[in-house]
Amino acid sequence: MIEKIYIISDTELGRKDVMDAFSSDDFFVNFIESIHSKKKDEKALLVINGDIFDFLKMAYKDAYPRYINEGISLWKLNEVVSHHPKFFSSLKKFLQNNDHEVHFVIGNHDADLIWPALQAKIHELLENTDRIHFGYWFKKNEVHAEHGHLVDPFFTINTSKPIVTYRGEEILNTPFGSQICFHHLVNIKRMFPDQEQWFPKDLVLEQNPDLRKEKKRTLYRLLFQEMLVNPLLHIGDPTYQVPYFKLLDHFLHFGTDVLDDAKFLPLAIKRLIKKHPGKPLYVLGHAHVLGEHTYKNHRILVTDTWRDEFDISHNMSKKPKTVAKVILEAEKIAHAGLKTLPS
Repeated sequence: MIEKIYIISDTELGRKDVMDAFSSDDFFVNFIESIHSKKKDEKALLVINGDIFDFLKMAYKDAYPRYINEGISLWKLNEVVSHHPKFFSSLKKFLQNNDHEVHFVIGNHDADLIWPALQAKIHELLENTDRIHFGYWFKKNEVHAEHGHLVDPFFTINTSKPIVTYRGEEILNTPFGSQICFHHLVNIKRMFPDQEQWFPKDLVLEQNPDLRKEKKRTLYRLLFQEMLVNPLLHIGDPTYQVPYFKLLDHFLHFGTDVLDDAKFLPLAIKRLIKKHPGKPLYVLGHAHVLGEHTYKNHRILVTDTWRDEFDISHNMSKKPKTVAKVILEAEKIAHAGLKTLPS
């Protein structure tokens, strides 16, 4: 049996408002059509490697609640379903072939996928239960894929406790970075809606002094309010916990730079392989930086985002979509590589 594994990441589907940066529904449909198995004794596995849905920047009835219960998360999923029906219909059609599987890897933008109600809703929409899988990583023989946020000090969580009970209610165990996004970064997105999708980030800040000033003001607020004052005022509240040692390690390595994901990748890769040793091939997303890396005897593929992003250094050209393709024969890697899809 030949197994063809297609790995994409960071689609970030929202609800078609200013926070939703995904407009490639038709492109996604065509891509899914192109990866259907066309031969006997051939399986096709689609791995959507985290940040499939952008629940992180999606307001719940015009607000960003600190405490996210299952009902709030389900409301957000239903909003995505209503605004991106082609995404779900294409996956449903894909799964009509018994040799196809879909793996939803949970990222930092869609941590809500851990809720049973959301998984049940997706099973219902796609009319399948046995070939749809959810988890923080995808492992298949010599391949390990995960989103990448679990080795990011701002978004890492204890995967054994993704849901906690606080004041008698079950809520998402949201990391420090998520709360920063809810209460600070979405405000910058509202003020500068387009710039958040522009890159490279250093050039964006250089060309936008107002954005640069707002970023600096936000950093000062975070250092004082979110890292010092609020944790003391809300001792015992899991949503105010700060990973001080992990953040200190980041600042010792990179200073106050929290934007240059290409710079952070080598250290993240080392941490990932230390946590999950023994695989010849690792596939990551999260960084929105396409690339292939090696570390010791390991190979690492990093897929880029499928949301709309524009290169301001090259006439606002739109970033192309990418996929990591892995072929397993007799459970061994016969081929693995990154591919840029034609627009």
